[in-house]
Amino acid sequence: MDKVRNDGRFLRIKTFADSVAVPMSNVILEIYKQSGNTLRESDVYFDKRQQLSEWREKFVARSQEKLDNLYKQLSEELDTAIYNFVDNHYEDDRAGEHWQQRFQQLKFDEKYQDLLKSMANECDRKRKELSDKVATELSHLPLDNARVNIHLDSATAWGQKISTALPLLALIPGIGWVGAGVLTAVGILGNIFFDSKEKQRAQNRQKLRDAITPPSRDILNQMHDKVIETFNNEILAKGVDEFSDLLASYQFMFARLGDSQSYMASALFEEFSDLNFKLLVEANNYKNIGSADVAYIPRIPGEKMLILADNSNLDTRKLSDLLGENVSVMQPEENFPDTLKKVLGSDYDVDYYPLDFVKENENAEEAIALFPKNKVDVTKFKIAQQITSCPIIAEFVAPRAQILPNVSAQRTTSSGGRQQSNAFDSDFKRIDQMFANCASNYAIRNALDALRQRARDLRNAAAMRKIADYYDKVFDSGTAFACREEVKTFER
Repeated sequence: MDKVRNDGRFLRIKTFADSVAVPMSNVILEIYKQSGNTLRESDVYFDKRQQLSEWREKFVARSQEKLDNLYKQLSEELDTAIYNFVDNHYEDDRAGEHWQQRFQQLKFDEKYQDLLKSMANECDRKRKELSDKVATELSHLPLDNARVNIHLDSATAWGQKISTALPLLALIPGIGWVGAGVLTAVGILGNIFFDSKEKQRAQNRQKLRDAITPPSRDILNQMHDKVIETFNNEILAKGVDEFSDLLASYQFMFARLGDSQSYMASALFEEFSDLNFKLLVEANNYKNIGSADVAYIPRIPGEKMLILADNSNLDTRKLSDLLGENVSVMQPEENFPDTLKKVLGSDYDVDYYPLDFVKENENAEEAIALFPKNKVDVTKFKIAQQITSCPIIAEFVAPRAQILPNVSAQRTTSSGGRQQSNAFDSDFKRIDQMFANCASNYAIRNALDALRQRARDLRNAAAMRKIADYYDKVFDSGTAFACREEVKTFER
């Protein structure tokens, strides 16, 4: 009542300002959070593109070796088949027709098609594997965005659609393809009266071999070239490269979305900082608190205000009492990263997310996210998040110190009291540790927070034990749904 009686006029101004500041600060933090999650989603697709690229290089080398080995095998089979055929048909006036039938029986086309099919299936399995990994990794991200309806599974149906039934047999001409008249009876027997029989047989064999070998090898070479063309145009271009482009399109889409969200949050913070500056001016007008060359003012309404300013003589204690918040002044460093380190209380890494295919260009536009190297206090995290102009992605955010109960104030002098307090301390530490362990899973973290807050309020060791046991069950279950169900059970 004294506060209202003494500072009521200013509190009316502050209440009005906070009616805008509170939701505005929450929106800024939420948008930065979504921006960070969106960029992490982009990174999932980028990582799978990298894996696909590395796999492609090895896949091409393996496939080329398989194609070369098959060509060598079929060449040897062709030479053997020609040798045996010539030995049996050197006096056959229908040798051309019969060789065509024999060539078809070698089934070179089927062997090539089987190889193509196996390579297409290998490619299809890799697409499916990467698609499943994308789905699994995205399911573990705390994505609060309206999810884009992406179905990579449909893309993996490519392997069932590829046409491996190449018209390789169409390369084999009709009867007489080895040259009209070459293998006729007259052509073969024309010199039978002038040469020895054995010599004539040798000549006939050579004639037949010379007649069928070149066109047969040409057909094998054409088959091989056609298979390589199909491998490049169908399996690599459509099966691998188009899938890579699909991953890239999602990668860049989410990177651009994350960048846009970051820009929006940054623009909102400028307005938010200006609102906080006006509140500071009103505070100074109401109760002289000094002056400062203010750069910007991140703030958590009702909790913390950080004034980044040069040449400050602000009375932060008087201002803190007036606002009911912890107010501090920090002089910005000349180097912004150094300022951020001071605010964040941790050094950090910077990660870059290309916004388009021009990522190879040194001047390519990129989105940025920051990753603290150490555990970050949640208040410092929220303050730093407001001034970054890009999201901070923290896997582990330390809880505020003030949420811990004042255990020492609750201890009694009796042995029973000490035992109860020790039991409470032990179980609360166990709960606190589990809470920290699941900090990266925000869904579980939020659900467990209800139990954690309940644990803080209770000073009964038996109740604490029960809560700790529920904590164990929730943590082991690993799902937010199970967490909520356990909370409901405990409440009942």
